Amino acid sequence: MSGSKELKVSADIKGLDEGRDFVVLSLSEMKAGPEATFSLTTSFLELFENLIRHGYGGESGYATIGINVNGEGAMLTVTDMSGEFDILGYDGPDQAAMIKSGITGKMGIKTIKVLCDSVAYKREGNMNKYILKKKRG
Repeated sequence: MSGSKELKVSADIKGLDEGRDFVVLSLSEMKAGPEATFSLTTSFLELFENLIRHGYGGESGYATIGINVNGEGAMLTVTDMSGEFDILGYDGPDQAAMIKSGITGKMGIKTIKVLCDSVAYKREGNMNKYILKKKRG
């Protein structure tokens, strides 16, 4: 089954919950498959948490979440108006150094890059657009 859906949510914990439910339900309804549903839902949570913490930094804002499923696979888009941040150029801190020093976290973007088959970023005017894809198994 294929299709597309879109939802605008606030960039806060309530929007995170609404967005997660929207992603899971949409991917399930469109029969994206369990691997795509897991990968894109987990990636959404990581991306949106970064958006809340770092993009808007506690200030109010919004994001639009898009889901598209077709014969090739599933695509998740997140568009927002926070500060510019290209996740493609960010590799995160050195994992070995973090483990040695006991620091946890800071693995969200790496997780997204591992779980998704394709990760893209576009800055269009004052908007960030993140495009995450998972191919059909």
